[in-house]
Amino acid sequence: MLGLQGVVEHDKNLLDTIVAEEEKAQTNSNEEAKQFRPYYSTKREAENKRRSVEELQRKLMDEITEAKQPLRNTVLVHDPARPDKRPISPKPLLIIPFGFLMGLVVGVGLAFFIEYLDTSVKTIDDVERSLQAPVLGVIPQNVGNLMDDGPESPHAEAYRVLRTNLLFSRKKR
Repeated sequence: MLGLQGVVEHDKNLLDTIVAEEEKAQTNSNEEAKQFRPYYSTKREAENKRRSVEELQRKLMDEITEAKQPLRNTVLVHDPARPDKRPISPKPLLIIPFGFLMGLVVGVGLAFFIEYLDTSVKTIDDVERSLQAPVLGVIPQNVGNLMDDGPESPHAEAYRVLRTNLLFSRKKR
């Protein structure tokens, strides 16, 4: 217990010393502020005067610029504008034939372009040209059951032509 009391006494003395130094520093700070107060107030006044001078210079330049401007209007109207008897635009006698001609040119050009892009096969000659081989036969679309149609139907005839052409193509080799 005596040891703790000694530590407490030591800490109290240390605290008193710190408080005294703080009061001394505060007093010194207040004295320095009193000493430098005239400097800061003079500096603030000088800054305010500098801003005032700049503002006055700006106003003077504005006044000089305005003084150089003429006092009356510089634009004089010698010949007043008058509206025309006919409107300038639109010109239907020019626009309608031009539109017709452009529509015709674009339409024909588009037709040729679409035909150029078309890669579908339409005739037997197209098939022979693209495959570079002869066509042996043509079977029509939507062929039904050949047994129901009978041996004399056009569908059966197409298959007979195909068979015959296959036999002839084997003999040529």
